[in-house]
Amino acid sequence: MTTETLDVATFRAWKPQQFATYMRDTHNLGAYYEAIIGNDIGGDTAPQLTENDLKVGKIYACALWQMESPFRGQFAANQATLFSSHTCAPSLTTTTSQELGINSIGDRKRFIAALDELKKGSRKADREKILWQDTEVLFFSCYDRNCATCCGCCPVDPSEYKLTNHQYVPYQTYRSMCMHVMNSLPIIVAILPLVATPVSLVCMFVFFFLAINSLVIKTVMPSRCGPLRCCFGHEYHVDNIDLTYITSGDIKGEAAPCFQECCCCGNGRDRVNLMTSSEGGKYLVLKKGEGERVNRLILNQIEEAQKIERD
Repeated sequence: MTTETLDVATFRAWKPQQFATYMRDTHNLGAYYEAIIGNDIGGDTAPQLTENDLKVGKIYACALWQMESPFRGQFAANQATLFSSHTCAPSLTTTTSQELGINSIGDRKRFIAALDELKKGSRKADREKILWQDTEVLFFSCYDRNCATCCGCCPVDPSEYKLTNHQYVPYQTYRSMCMHVMNSLPIIVAILPLVATPVSLVCMFVFFFLAINSLVIKTVMPSRCGPLRCCFGHEYHVDNIDLTYITSGDIKGEAAPCFQECCCCGNGRDRVNLMTSSEGGKYLVLKKGEGERVNRLILNQIEEAQKIERD
């Protein structure tokens, strides 16, 4: 296994062997390869490590290894080789057994820096994660499409829909910082409203924009010459809808006209109507049967946002 085969975006799914390989090949921390594997530190547990967790744990583990049974049975054979070469310190407490055993301050700093780099890449992948995407359904059948576009001579481009993932950790962190600043400056806020106003505006900006999970509706208006797209003059509009402003979501099933359904194999479509408190109504036109699933997905994201906010 090499670092070329490891994707930082999937860091949290790494096994201990993958994490140890990355630390060895990328950050020259191969001396702790066996320690990482022996302590079962994978991508799910590595982000929880602190600098205190990286200190002299192997010394206490060595002390337990040199004792008689049943302590010796608690350690795997690969840990025994690592621990047996270090001097034991009987004064250490049991909490030290949870530590990785990196005595070098420089190595500990490099280890933490590597973790921060991996977590940053993982957060970026989470922010860019797309939960759902689709395109607008404009026509019921090929007959409908040919009539509306003059057999393709005047095509119509559908809107594009995309539901993005949410990131609440930065939101909670910065919101707490803002609240801490506001609570720690009651005198300044009371005496100097000119100072309080910028602070409040900054908090409001962070509150609404740092961690938005949104529904993106992109309307494309290309420049065409008949059915052919020109290489200039294209326009588009991207509507980012903050899910926290959506108050309700209704679904309406639209059946294809009887003639198209019987003679042209026409299919119905679902129209999802979303009401927002700030921008009025928005709608999505989807394939038949997709409306309920997408509406449920959007409402689940809204509920998740409200749940985290309550917590």
